[in-house]
Amino acid sequence: MVKRSSNGKSDSELYRLYDLLDRYEELIEDMAELGISSVAEAEQRIAELNEQIDALEAAEDGDQP
Repeated sequence: MVKRSSNGKSDSELYRLYDLLDRYEELIEDMAELGISSVAEAEQRIAELNEQIDALEAAEDGDQP
């Protein structure tokens, strides 16, 4: 159990740590939802999506007179 302190600095640090913990937990949940298990896999998917976006934008630009 976490001992509560009336020290503002300790409370601020505790808040910062809880915030960081929450961010890591959300990151893991998002990765699981996306079916990604590593940073390398996320980077590969980002590259693939950028290629798809570039191709679609190029096709749209080609449709313009």
